[in-house]
Amino acid sequence: MGLPTIFYICFLPARTGGEWVNLQQVASLHQAGVRAVALVNATPQAGEAAQAGLPLEVLAAGRRFGADDIVVIPEFYREAFAHFAGQPCRRVIHTQGPFLSFRGFDSIAQLNAAGLSAGLSCSHFARDLMQSMGAALDYQVVTPFVHPVFRRAGMAKRLQLAYMPDKRPKEAPVVQALLRQRHPQWAALPWVPIAGMSRPACAAVLAESALFASFSYLEGLGLPPLEAMASGCLVGGFDGHGGRDYASADNGLWVAEGDHEGFADALAALLDDWVGDGDAAQRRIDAGLATAASYSQARFEQELLAAWQAITGPRWGDYLYGADPSSGSAGNNPQTSTLP
Repeated sequence: MGLPTIFYICFLPARTGGEWVNLQQVASLHQAGVRAVALVNATPQAGEAAQAGLPLEVLAAGRRFGADDIVVIPEFYREAFAHFAGQPCRRVIHTQGPFLSFRGFDSIAQLNAAGLSAGLSCSHFARDLMQSMGAALDYQVVTPFVHPVFRRAGMAKRLQLAYMPDKRPKEAPVVQALLRQRHPQWAALPWVPIAGMSRPACAAVLAESALFASFSYLEGLGLPPLEAMASGCLVGGFDGHGGRDYASADNGLWVAEGDHEGFADALAALLDDWVGDGDAAQRRIDAGLATAASYSQARFEQELLAAWQAITGPRWGDYLYGADPSSGSAGNNPQTSTLP
């Protein structure tokens, strides 16, 4: 057994926002002097996480973990919860999608009986929902940050609407049709899909789009609307539940779940402001920029370190590189680390 280490179960190649968040937490902890490792499912290929200098270990059959090790498991990963239940290491659940918790466990009672040490949560909404359902864990909120690649406000915009069709593939065409039907002056508006793109490519689409239609769905937080705000887009649509942490009347036109007619009307109102009331549009854009700015990397790193200090308690120093286990003095000045 090696020195006490925090292991995050991660998947390569990273495709979802949640998978990138796990890798980013490992990267930030490592840069802050914390012994953290991404426990991955496969040997990374060129251009994947290993290229960013991330500590990686491919999980091998028969690998044993010590009682001082901590394994962070995604909320949906039933097989991992079962596998690590047979090992002496501590287990922490990472709840980025509270609605996915029932893939990992049949019930909250089963979750409470699983012997987990603590929980990480991506938002206050996710933490509060889990606790309102009866989860007994002490959840630490670590809010993801808007990647700097999206902070490109001020670029020339086109009168086009960006959206992510994969979120609600059946509903997006309905809203498009309702916009054409209820507001025919916008029937020719270009809708630009964001799907299967790298983060830089996604950022480029948002940077040149006047609007972003939020089809957020069952989110723990929902980064895409924040990324659109950081890109200077007007934002309207569904908050996906998790977006309640940041959605306001100032930064977007948000509609009730299932109100597709209201969604179309909100988009039309934003478009009308864009072409006819520049002051109103700019006020909403400025509010969105301020909201997105609050989801900073500095805040993320502060919350991440505070969360792990709370989880490890007096043993915090044991998880620091080169630290006296009794002092907990290392890792107080985290360096900046941002995955591409």
